[in-house]
Amino acid sequence: MYKVIKHFIDLHDNDHSYNEGDIFPREGVDVSEERIQELAGSDNKQHTPLIELVEESPDNTAGADTAEKTSKAGKKKPENKVPENKEPAE
Repeated sequence: MYKVIKHFIDLHDNDHSYNEGDIFPREGVDVSEERIQELAGSDNKQHTPLIELVEESPDNTAGADTAEKTSKAGKKKPENKVPENKEPAE
């Protein structure tokens, strides 16, 4: 599965518009390996990668966005702890 990293209009798919974050290819569309390489590299009309490979992990079975899970993983909300040697400000 691939994720769109830059907006483009797929001239090989009836001018379908792909926005950043979309899954490529859209459901029901078959794409050749050559086309994937073209869009993942810079050998396309925008001369820049437009899609990137998204590794599917076993915990991604619910269909959640892998990139979203990755970006949130390991992040903790800051805790408002008062250091032991200081009193809270009033």
